Amino acid sequence: MLNRHSPNIKGAAGDKFPFSHGIRLPRKLYFQMLGHGEKELPYEACGLLSGSTESIKTVWKAINNQRKRNSFEINEAQFTSILAGIEEKEECFVGIYHSHPTAPPVPSRDDICHAIPEKAYIIISYAKEKPILKCYKINNGTVQPIRVILTD
Repeated sequence: MLNRHSPNIKGAAGDKFPFSHGIRLPRKLYFQMLGHGEKELPYEACGLLSGSTESIKTVWKAINNQRKRNSFEINEAQFTSILAGIEEKEECFVGIYHSHPTAPPVPSRDDICHAIPEKAYIIISYAKEKPILKCYKINNGTVQPIRVILTD
């Protein structure tokens, strides 16, 4: 199960959070995440993100084992398999994304409790007419917004 004690492979820039000044997200990957979230409605969609210290390069869609409207879980086997794929691509595990079908794009208490430190945490909300994507750094219960820079 994905939680704060999950393995950390090739963390971008070691143990330091690399995206303090913003995270670069190609529009193509932005739309991939939005499409995944829409497809999974009314349940939460989830997945992992990989790339470099400069930007996200790959979106890894995952199966939400809970199939709930207000929580997600990536089982350990799936998590480990995705991490192996990230390593095979010679990228770094840089973050997690998931959707909030009816809530705003802010971390819930569960999101904060189960966040993996030093990773980007993207939340996509479908509560309004248009989806809203926000990014955060969540570390030891502290939540900091991170600017998302869409690139071509």
